[in-house]
Amino acid sequence: MMNYKSKNSSFMIKEFGLEKSNEKLSLNLYHYTSPNAFLSILKNRTLRFTDARYMNDKSETLYFLKVLVEFIEDHPNTYPLFNEAVNELLKGNSFEGIKSLSLNEISFNEVPKLPYRPSRHFLFCMCSECDSLNMWNYYVNNGFYEGYNIGFNIEKLLNTFSIEEENAVDAFLVYHGKVLYKEKQQMFEIEQLANTIEDKRNIWGDKALSYAILKLRSYIDAQGLFFKSNKFESENEYRIVICIADERIAHSENESRKYLGVNNKKMYEDFCVKRGLIVPYLNVVVPKEAISRITVSPITEFDIAKRSIKELLLASGYSSVPIYQSRIPIRF
Repeated sequence: MMNYKSKNSSFMIKEFGLEKSNEKLSLNLYHYTSPNAFLSILKNRTLRFTDARYMNDKSETLYFLKVLVEFIEDHPNTYPLFNEAVNELLKGNSFEGIKSLSLNEISFNEVPKLPYRPSRHFLFCMCSECDSLNMWNYYVNNGFYEGYNIGFNIEKLLNTFSIEEENAVDAFLVYHGKVLYKEKQQMFEIEQLANTIEDKRNIWGDKALSYAILKLRSYIDAQGLFFKSNKFESENEYRIVICIADERIAHSENESRKYLGVNNKKMYEDFCVKRGLIVPYLNVVVPKEAISRITVSPITEFDIAKRSIKELLLASGYSSVPIYQSRIPIRF
């Protein structure tokens, strides 16, 4: 994992997975979305970062633990401190239930001797393909494709989390990177984590187990969101994850506590309805220049759609955003 502090920023941006894959990241990434969400993004210039506890695939939060348990079972003696930390953190849960992804909830044991600072995680998902039939298929309504994708320049999008003056916002973490689907890559990442923990055994001394559990729990909470089953590999997903302390999600009528820290006025919590549930999310204001292109789904009447999108862009203050039609041939 490559870590860097963004220039003139008081919070850390961490890049996940790219260093190991040796793959050059495309400058543009694509968010496939419904017409209503597309309209909201362009009009309000905000993106919804969904609370990770409410993802569509409920097995997502379990999947990393499945890989983790399989790793320690495959390496019972190689990483003694790491294995002990995994077993201590997850004791009380059925390992067979974890491996079968059948548990409804995971219970984590408290970190002994050290305070654990609970965090919330919110993520925004994109795709590396600008015209993917697999992704368009999520937006079929009565046999017709009704969706759009918004192309984002990833560097300009990440500038959302940059500021002009040092210490002008309250610190938090932002992770971004490609989702890992291949088991070999996933095991490599866990092996790196295990080696890091083992290498610090002597430094940590008599608190080695506590520090190992704390590091493991932090990794599970954030980086674990970049592990998915290879059944979803065709999605070619790229994620941005915001990690922010529970105590910073301020629920108060006091205006000074409305945002995630007094100064973070580009982000605020809100709620929406998904599958009948009330779901919390972060509204994040993004720079207009981050939007690089728009693609209209197959079948949608392109000429009419293009005309209305141009008018929307003009009315919303965007300039020179190209509009494309999907090139996927759909058979009626």
